[in-house]
Amino acid sequence: MKKRKSSLLLLAAILILACSCPLVSGTGVNPLAPASPTNTAAAGAPSATATTGTAAPAGAPVASPSGQPVNCRSGPDTSWTVEIILSPGQNAEIVGKTADGTWLKVKNPILAGSFCWVSAGVVTTSGDLSGVAIVSAPPTTAAPTAAAVYVKSISVSISPTEIHVGGCMGPIQPSTVSATIEVSGAIKLSWHFDTKQNGALSIHSVSFNKAQAKDVSESFTPPLTAGTYWVRLVIDGQDLSGMDTQATYEISC
Repeated sequence: MKKRKSSLLLLAAILILACSCPLVSGTGVNPLAPASPTNTAAAGAPSATATTGTAAPAGAPVASPSGQPVNCRSGPDTSWTVEIILSPGQNAEIVGKTADGTWLKVKNPILAGSFCWVSAGVVTTSGDLSGVAIVSAPPTTAAPTAAAVYVKSISVSISPTEIHVGGCMGPIQPSTVSATIEVSGAIKLSWHFDTKQNGALSIHSVSFNKAQAKDVSESFTPPLTAGTYWVRLVIDGQDLSGMDTQATYEISC
């Protein structure tokens, strides 16, 4: 009987020593076992996209493309340049809106500290929009205004300057009035001569493709009346004050 009990005790000891099961706490977790890393890919979690932007705070109003990628522009209109393209499922925090609510100013989710604008009609919004402020479009940078092209100088002459007709009878030869026009750059000018005897002569145009000087001329036949008369150059839209725009001629008998 004692021999049988000894055998049973020996068998029990062997079983205890051979057992490799770890000790467990009352909660069923081995406190000495290292924590196993979670396999997020196996769990089906979405992969994070690395950006330099910042996520919207919890509860902040956000905008997300309704279905198709959405252009986020530098201002509230389609004439502004596209800064980034928001993909479906991508959120952008709303920080402002136009007065009519048709455009939303959002934080650029790609680049921290910058902003862009999306059309409210192509995004879905969530969160509390009651506190979103009305903001103005960013100022535009006007292109440098090109310097106005102008007439730099004028010189006018007439030939002949003296017309003599004996007895003031007989035909009179035509006179030619000429002018040299100098301009500061490319321009097209409309010009004509005014005369004391004949009034305004025909209107002409002259084109300049750079800063340069060109000659123009016109002929007319003055009435045969003795006296001294003037003829002057007129250029539409140009101030010719102080320039040599006039010449004189004399008719004698």
